[in-house]
Amino acid sequence: MSIKIKLKPNVLDKLTFAKYATLLRVKIQKVKKLGKSVPCLIFTDHSFPDPKLKGKLLPLILIGDVPTVWDKLYKDRKKADAKLGMCSVPADQPTFSFEQQGGKTMKPDALKRMRLVLKQAKITNFELSENIKDNDKGNPSPKVAAAAGAVAGGTPKANPEEKKKQKRAKKVAKAKEILGNQGKELGKVLKAYKAQYKVIQSKVVPKLKSGRTNRKDLTKMRSIQEVRKDFMKKFSEANKKIQGKFSSAKAQIEKQELKLAKLSLSVKKHKSTMAQQIADSYFNKKKKRKATEDEVKLFQENLKKGIAYRKVNEFKGEERTLHLKAVVQTLKLRGTKFKVEDTDKVYNKLAA
Repeated sequence: MSIKIKLKPNVLDKLTFAKYATLLRVKIQKVKKLGKSVPCLIFTDHSFPDPKLKGKLLPLILIGDVPTVWDKLYKDRKKADAKLGMCSVPADQPTFSFEQQGGKTMKPDALKRMRLVLKQAKITNFELSENIKDNDKGNPSPKVAAAAGAVAGGTPKANPEEKKKQKRAKKVAKAKEILGNQGKELGKVLKAYKAQYKVIQSKVVPKLKSGRTNRKDLTKMRSIQEVRKDFMKKFSEANKKIQGKFSSAKAQIEKQELKLAKLSLSVKKHKSTMAQQIADSYFNKKKKRKATEDEVKLFQENLKKGIAYRKVNEFKGEERTLHLKAVVQTLKLRGTKFKVEDTDKVYNKLAA
């Protein structure tokens, strides 16, 4: 597959920058798929007709075999802004490499404008190498340059310096990717930690003040401890630059560690029994209060009676769960008027 320049000089006065940017993106994708260098003609000081640009000079990058219709324009501007050479775009990194073979050396301001235009095609790196052989004594026309590149399958071998640059760029891109992933992972875990810490402060701490917590509260405490450990592990494995970004968050988590440990112990100490939870639920619904100590004892006795009546401990799996649910739901409904026989009706509904 070969790539050719389909544009003609006579359409440049009508070619808007937006239209050109679209064409450039398509061409760069083709070069990526091709996986080898192709001819490239660049006019660094091109003026697009867009009114918004107000005559601002931007590079016109033409990729592919160059038709003879471009010869005259290249010869007229080769001592000014016309550049001729070979370009390549690796498939795994956003780098546009240009080996200049003809035209004057590219000026610093032109390099900046090249990067600006290439960003339109999601290219963030521009690498320039020079292999100008003519020294302005008669630069080859684009037609000749294209023909010169058509050896060994149409791809000239990259010079050693270009290979080194590409290798370095690949390493840098890989390092950036690793750093980015480390930052994302730490950020994700930190977000989870903050969310869980907020829940503990708003949900668990108030329950501790009332002296009663449940199994769900204990699960919350265990969960945040696991998230904290995960953050510390990922932090220790991260690059120093990433550690620097999360150092304040790490210090805050370490500061909260002792507080969470004390809270966890308190939750375990004040964790209410199943009977207490059922009793509190019943009296809160009936009388808008928590159960007294004597009422909790009554519910505990009735819970034991119901479990014995339904022989809950003789069953396993789903059947055991159904029998236990029948007892708990009956106790919640009947409360102080609970009778073990009442669980039969509830069980039949659950099992239906």
